[in-house]
Amino acid sequence: MYEMYADIYKVLSNGKRLEVLNCIKDRERSVDDIAKEVGIRKANLSQHLALLRLNKLVTHRREGQKIFYKCIDPGIVEPCNVIEALRARGII
Repeated sequence: MYEMYADIYKVLSNGKRLEVLNCIKDRERSVDDIAKEVGIRKANLSQHLALLRLNKLVTHRREGQKIFYKCIDPGIVEPCNVIEALRARGII
């Protein structure tokens, strides 16, 4: 079980992927919207989204030419909040 957890944490160990997940944790967003908010090219974003999709951390749907993504659960970014709280308290 812990090996599976470690594999997911490896996927989440990239700052841009965490930023993408945070961007889509509460609502569905188009690839264009995510790219603008995160500040990366769509080609690079597509690679991150493919890895997140492969690991079943996001859902997606197509509407015409656009693809929309949403995080499977907003709690997936909760470790970031815990770390930020520890940082704010000067612990890390």
